[in-house]
Amino acid sequence: MPDSADKRINILNQKEVEEVYGFPRFSDEERIIYFALTPPEQQLVDIHRSLASKVCCILQLGYFKANKRLFDLDEAERDIRWVIEHYFPESKSINIKIPKSTRIDQQTRILDLFEYRLCDQTMRADLFKKALHIARVSSKPVFVFKELAGYLDKNRVILP
Repeated sequence: MPDSADKRINILNQKEVEEVYGFPRFSDEERIIYFALTPPEQQLVDIHRSLASKVCCILQLGYFKANKRLFDLDEAERDIRWVIEHYFPESKSINIKIPKSTRIDQQTRILDLFEYRLCDQTMRADLFKKALHIARVSSKPVFVFKELAGYLDKNRVILP
């Protein structure tokens, strides 16, 4: 008997899922762009005392600017080295493990800085209604997904 996962609709192919939800993979040129700090972003970094917190904050800012998403930093080793070399060259290497509360605080401040918010229950209910309306135009799942993603972006809400 097939399990419930087999009954799910595949809206995006694996490459598209990776583009939308995957961890950012930057070239050196992209790192220069996304890890550059505006004065308000630099102020956000400067409120942190530890080097690990500062590095994590720069990484979170860069990833958010690139994808409008928040990430854990488990896959950030190359970016960590780049940020340390460019912003903290006096440091050899560090353990960038920070407390979960610090990571959440950074993410909250980043959302505030860019005037974004997480997708809450109210927005999910709005999305459901919007999906029903969109499905009247086209029942193609990828069309519905792209319209909902655009709606979230327009309303400055992170894609769930």
